Formats: sequence, C-alpha cells, structure tokens
Amino acid sequence: MYPPSNQKISIGDRLVEMIVDHGIMSAVAAIFAIPFFASTMINAFKTISHKTQFGPLNIFNNPLIYIYYFGMALYLCKDVIGGQSIGKRLLKYQIVNDKTGQPASSFRCFVRNLTCMLWPVEAVVAMINTSRRLGDRIAGTRLIKFDRNLPKAKLNFIQVAICLIIGYAIAFSMGWVTTNIPKRVFPKNSYHYSANIPVKDPASKCGAMRTLIIEPILKNFVLVISYI
Repeated sequence: MYPPSNQKISIGDRLVEMIVDHGIMSAVAAIFAIPFFASTMINAFKTISHKTQFGPLNIFNNPLIYIYYFGMALYLCKDVIGGQSIGKRLLKYQIVNDKTGQPASSFRCFVRNLTCMLWPVEAVVAMINTSRRLGDRIAGTRLIKFDRNLPKAKLNFIQVAICLIIGYAIAFSMGWVTTNIPKRVFPKNSYHYSANIPVKDPASKCGAMRTLIIEPILKNFVLVISYI
C-alpha cells in the first residue's frame, strides 16, 4: 500500500492539464468523426445536384456513424491504460486509487470519466479540489503528479475491452436519443422530416443544404461538445 502523493497540484497546473488532456482526446475523437461528416456532406451535395426532392435524413443509415461513436468511446476510455491518457503522460500526471495509492484500475478510470459529460460541474469541483473532481469521488480515485517509485500498472486487456464496449454502448445510446427524441417531440423542427423541395429553385437549394448538411452537422457537433 502506498500513501497518496503529498505533492499539491496548483489550480493553474490543473487547468492546463484539463485543457491539454481534453484538447488531445477531442482531436483523437474528431479523427473518427471525419469520415462520417465528409460522407454526409458528399451525399447531401449529390442529393441536391441530382434530385428534385429529398426525403428524411437518418444518420444511422450511414455506416460511418459507427466509426464516429468509437472515437467518442475512446474519450471515455482515455485513462484506462495505466491511469494515464496521452495528455497526462506528456504532463506527468497519473490517476491512482485513493485508498491504496497504486495506479487505478481500468474500471475505476472509466467510471471516473463518465462524469465528463457534466464538464461545467467537473470544472468547478476540480478548481476547488485539484486532486479530486466529482468523477474521482465516485470512482475512489485521485489525480497525482507522476511518481516513478510507484509500481507499474499491470495492463488488464479484459478490463480495457469491457470498458471500450461499455463506452461504445453509451456513445451509441446518446446518439440514438439525440437523433430520435427530438424527432418525436418536435417533428416539425427535426432534420429527419420529409420535405418536398424542388432543387431547381436557388432558394429551395439553400433550404435543402440547410436541412441536409448544416443542421445535421451542427446538431452532431453540439452532441460531441456536450459529450466530451
């Protein structure tokens, strides 16, 4: 058993760690989103160019959406290997078990990151206690400055795989909810409704582009931001 590190993390250092960690993992997740967004735009332009009408848009008809969700799952699993994400490795931080002081398990790191969806609350809590944000209190973990004297974390492939599967299921569920609930509650405002727009009319082309391209991208972008 190793006592928790006594090295205090300053508010400035914690803020830098959060920004760098979030920025790197958001970029990684965005890479997996590029094929979906590119495909959506290409298909939309083809629809506008070659058809006089378009029907309902369903993002789940595009198989590339499933790659997109894998990128979101990776964000939730960013610390599952040794309690260190890419950003934490660069800045020399690590997540440890709050009681034993040893590197936190993959499961604990995964549970810790589930509260990232409540990032405004997490940001405030992290500024109050730089070592333990809300996710740490739930998972029983703590953020410390990397200590070379700690034993190296043993990689448990089964735990990592389970975390990825659960993370993917959560990402998929959020995508389904944000896709289907608005359509049922606000059918006229959803970009999934059918519409008859003659694309020969320039004004109608703008409406088609807005419905087929701009609205889906903005709504999915908001989903990504709220998720990460």
